[in-house]
Amino acid sequence: MLRTILAAVDTKKRDDDVIANISTLDPSKVGKITLLHVNDERFGKLNISEEEKQIFEKAHN
Repeated sequence: MLRTILAAVDTKKRDDDVIANISTLDPSKVGKITLLHVNDERFGKLNISEEEKQIFEKAHN
C-alpha cells in the first residue's frame, strides 16, 4: 500500500495527465494523495531578486 502520494503540479498540460493517471489508482491501495500547486519563479519574475537568481544559477550550473 502507498501511504502518501505527493504530486507537484502547475498549470501545464502535462499536469492534467498526472492528475488523470493518479485518478486511475486503486483507492484501497493509497492512503492519501496530496496535490501541491507549484509556481516556478526561478526566471522571468519580478519577485525574485537578482542576487537570488545568481545564487540559483550558480548552484545549478
